[in-house]
Amino acid sequence: MNAVEVKLSNPVEPPNYTFIEQRVRLFCTKHPKMKFTPECLLNDHEGDKLELDKEIQALVNDGILEKQISDAGTVWYYLLN
Repeated sequence: MNAVEVKLSNPVEPPNYTFIEQRVRLFCTKHPKMKFTPECLLNDHEGDKLELDKEIQALVNDGILEKQISDAGTVWYYLLN
C-alpha cells in the first residue's frame, strides 16, 4: 500500500497580503460604497505611489476592484460586490 502525502490548508492562517494590499482592502471594508483615488490612501510621509498603483492594478486584474475614468480624466476605483 502506497502512502499519499496530503497538504491541508490552514483555515486559521491569514492570507499573505502585502502591506499596501492590506491597506486597500481595509479601506474598501470600511467604505464599501465609496469611490477612491490612489492619493486617498497615501499619507504625507508615504510617497510610494508607483507601488500603490501596481497593487491597485493587481486588485483590478483579480476582479476585486473596478476602475472608472471620469469625464474630467480622474481615475476612480471602487470595490466590486
